[in-house]
Amino acid sequence: MQSFVRGIAPGLLVLLIGAGPVVSAQAQGAEGFQAEVNALTDVAAQKFIGLAEALNAEQYAWRPAEGVRSTAEVLLHIAGNNYWIPIQMGCMPPEGVPITAAYASVDAFEKQTDRVQILAVVRDAFAHVRKCIEGVPGEMLAREMDIFGTPGNGRSYLLVLTTHMHEHLGQLIAYARMNGVVPPWNR
Repeated sequence: MQSFVRGIAPGLLVLLIGAGPVVSAQAQGAEGFQAEVNALTDVAAQKFIGLAEALNAEQYAWRPAEGVRSTAEVLLHIAGNNYWIPIQMGCMPPEGVPITAAYASVDAFEKQTDRVQILAVVRDAFAHVRKCIEGVPGEMLAREMDIFGTPGNGRSYLLVLTTHMHEHLGQLIAYARMNGVVPPWNR
């Protein structure tokens, strides 16, 4: 029995440490949860912008294979979704941003090619999503909703938002490394 306890204890400790932010967010209410989501968003933003600045215009056009998003398209995909996903929670993009409730608008958004403009779009999109996360009303966080075919609530939707950011951050890190660019935070 003692060896079982010794064997399981480290796993339980990891589980409890990992659950800490969730328990903390539930205890603090919507503001605490939204602050934690924005902390994850801030990490993603810093890394996306750092990589976007480290890559040159030629590397923005690079894609690992035909039919796969280019570096610029990955950056714009995240920017577009940072505008589109909050629409589902009632936070509309600023006037002039060509993102609508129809997802096809995100695909069209990904067609920009100018590096300087893309950098500005990425910065603006992360600032927008941050404000949206802060402004989600508590009742929206608890509201049941369909999340891409899976039942959930507003909290789950915000977690999908940050998970999506980090998923594509990994993709962008791989793209950068394949182009000989070391992520700025690893230098």
